[in-house]
Amino acid sequence: MKKVPIVFLSMMLILGSGGFARAEGADIVTLMDASGTILPWFDQINDRVLSDIAKKFVRTGDTFHLISFNSRANLEIVQPVVTEADVSRIVSRFMLLYPIGQNSDFLSGLQYTWQYVNSLDHQRQKIVIIISDGIFNPPPSSQFAHYTNEQVSAELSGYSRKIKAAGWSVYYIKLPFPENSTVTALDGSMVSLPKGVGNASETPQETKGSASETAPGAVTAGDTGSKGPADGSRKADGEYPSYTDISGAFSDSIGISPTKLPDGDIPLNFVDSVFDLPEITFPEDLGKTGYSFILPLGIRNPVEGEVNLELSAVMLGNVDVLQKHAFIRLSGRGKGTIRAEIALPDTIETGSQSLRFSLKFAGNARVHPQDGTVRMQVTGFSPLLFLRRGSSFAYALFLIVLGFAFVVLLLILVIRHTSFPAHRALHAVQAEAKEDAEKSQQSLSDRIPGRDSVGPASAQTTAGKAPLGPSRELKPSSTASSLTGTNGPRDRDREEILSAAAAGGTQKQISADMAASRWAGSEILHAEKTDKRIDFTVAKDKTIVFAKTEDSRVTDEVMAVKDAQERQRRERFELLSHAARRDVPPSHIPAGADPDEAVPVLENGAKMFELEVKEQTRMIGKRNVHLMRAGSKLSLGGGRSSFLIFLVKFPGRIADIRFDGKKCSLAILKPEFFPYETENVIENCVDREFTLVSDRDYEVRVTVREYEDPVVKINRLLTSIRF
Repeated sequence: MKKVPIVFLSMMLILGSGGFARAEGADIVTLMDASGTILPWFDQINDRVLSDIAKKFVRTGDTFHLISFNSRANLEIVQPVVTEADVSRIVSRFMLLYPIGQNSDFLSGLQYTWQYVNSLDHQRQKIVIIISDGIFNPPPSSQFAHYTNEQVSAELSGYSRKIKAAGWSVYYIKLPFPENSTVTALDGSMVSLPKGVGNASETPQETKGSASETAPGAVTAGDTGSKGPADGSRKADGEYPSYTDISGAFSDSIGISPTKLPDGDIPLNFVDSVFDLPEITFPEDLGKTGYSFILPLGIRNPVEGEVNLELSAVMLGNVDVLQKHAFIRLSGRGKGTIRAEIALPDTIETGSQSLRFSLKFAGNARVHPQDGTVRMQVTGFSPLLFLRRGSSFAYALFLIVLGFAFVVLLLILVIRHTSFPAHRALHAVQAEAKEDAEKSQQSLSDRIPGRDSVGPASAQTTAGKAPLGPSRELKPSSTASSLTGTNGPRDRDREEILSAAAAGGTQKQISADMAASRWAGSEILHAEKTDKRIDFTVAKDKTIVFAKTEDSRVTDEVMAVKDAQERQRRERFELLSHAARRDVPPSHIPAGADPDEAVPVLENGAKMFELEVKEQTRMIGKRNVHLMRAGSKLSLGGGRSSFLIFLVKFPGRIADIRFDGKKCSLAILKPEFFPYETENVIENCVDREFTLVSDRDYEVRVTVREYEDPVVKINRLLTSIRF
C-alpha cells in the first residue's frame, strides 16, 4: 500500500518535467489584414515589417503562426523555429500573400485567432501581432454582416476580456486608412475625410446617420455594399466610399496603444521600437583567452520602465557554455554590463577563432540581437579552467581539504566570538586584575632586601609591636579618586592598609613584606587634622595587626575611603554586567506563521532583494542577494537558508521573506527568535530593522533592502551629470 503514492508521485514528476519542457519558447501568431484597402502599403509590410518580425523577434524554440483575413480567415503557415533556415522559410512564405480581397471581416479574423490560439499548448507563452488598418467591411455571407454598431462593440469587448484573462501579449501595428474615403468610428464620430473635403464639423449630419442606420462597413446610398476601388478613386456618382473603423474600439477595450506605420520608408529600428527590445552589444575582440573566460555583454534599456534580466544559457551551436546564471537590473533608459562566465568545450581548437554565441534569458525574454560573433585567440592554458578541473586529482583534493579546513577554522572563530560576549568580558577584566596584583606583589618582594625602614626581625619580635616610626603618620587622600588605582600599585596597597585600619584593628591578610616595603620610604602616612598615629604589628604569619585608635576622626576618614572604593568597584562591574543585559522582551510571543501558506500574486514582476546583517561582513559577493518573482518566498536564518545569517548561530529558516509583486513581507516562523515583534507577519518589511535574539541571548540586527547593482548606480550618477 505504501508503494502506490511513491509510484503516483514519480509519474507526476515525469509528466511535470515534460510539461516544463514543452513550455520552452513561445507561440507567435501574426494576424495579417489581406484586404484590398492595404494594397498601397503591402510591399512595405511584406518586405520590412514581417521580415523584421521574423528575423529580430522570433527566437529559436518559438513557433511562428501566420493567419490572414479578408472576406474570411485563413491559416497560412505554422513553422517551428529550430535553425536559421526555418526563419528563411517564414520570410519566403510572406511572398505568396497578396491583398486581393474585396472585404475586410476584422471580427471573423479575431474570432478565428481566439479559437486557434486557445487550442495550442497553454504552457507556452502566447504573443499575438495584429497588422491591419482597422476597417470593418464584412461580406454579406458573414455572420457579423448585419450587426449594429452596439453589437460590434459588445463583440470586441468580449474577445478583449478573454484575451486579457488568458494572459496573451498583444501588439497592434496600425496601417493608414485608404485615401479619398470617409471613415467613421463605432460611436458615429468622423475619423477620416477625403482630401479637400473639409473637417468633420463640415460633414452633413446625414453621413453620421447613415453610418448608424446601416450595417457596419456599409457605404452610403447608391453603393452596392462592396468596397470602393482599391486605389481610392471617386465613384461614378460623385460620392466617396464610406467605411467603419473598429481599431480604436479594439485598442481601448484591450488596453493597448497601437503603433502607426511610419510615413515613407520604414526605419531599420521599427520592429525594435514596437516591441521595446533591450539592446545587446557583443564585444568585437576578446584578445587572448583560455577555455574559460568572462564574456562582457553591454545591455541598454530602451524604455522608461525597469527591466530585470536573467541570462540562463549561452549556446555555442547545440552546447550551453554558460557556467552559472547571471542577473542584471536596469532602470529606465539605463545601461549596464552582464558578465557571463563561459567554458568552451574541448572540441574548440586553439588559435584564432570567431565564435557565434546565442543568448537565452529566463522567462523567454527577448533582446536584440539575440546572436553575436566574437573574435578571440584561444590559448591552451586557462586559469579559470585550471582551478575548475585541477592539474591532478591530488592537487584538487589538497585544495578541497585546505578550503574545508579554512571554513571550519572560520566557523570556530565566529562561534567563540559570538557566544557569551559579556561573560568573557567580565572574565577578562578579572584575569587582568589578578595578573596586575601578582606582578606588583612579585616586584615588592624583590625590593625587601636592603631596606632599613622596618628594622631587623629580632627588634620586631622583641618589642612585640613595631611602629611605623615616630615621624610617620597615616594620611589618607582627601578625595576618593586618588584611591582608585590611578597611581599604580602603591595606591592599591594604601587602599588595602586603610581598609584594614577601618576595621578597628582586625587582621587583614596582606603580605607584611608588601606593607613594610611600600611605606618604608620618604612617604608619610598620617591623618589630616590629627597627630594620632596608626600603629601596626607584623605577626609571624605575615599578617598585619592594627592597634585601635581612640580618635574617631581618623576612623571616619578611613571608612569614607573604604566606602568610596567599594562603591566604585560596584559601578565598574555593574557597567560590565550591563553589556550582557538586554531589554526584557514582551511576555506575550505570538504563534509562528504558516510555513506552507501560498503567496498571492498582486502584480506580475520581479525585484532583487538583499539581506544586510549589522556587523556581519558583506564581502561575500551576492550570497545574500536574490531575485524574487511575484508569488515567491525565500527562507531567512542560519544553516542552508537563502538569506543567511552566519555572524551568530541561528537555526535554518526561522522566517520567510515573501514577495507578492507589489510589496515584500516578513513571515516569522519561529517567533522565539523575534521577541520584540508582536505579529507573526510583518507587512512592508523593506528598509525596516529587525532585532533577532539567539538561543544564547546575543542580539543581531538585520534589514531587508531592495538591491541595486553598483554598476547601475555609477551609470546613473555619471549620466546625471550635465556639462
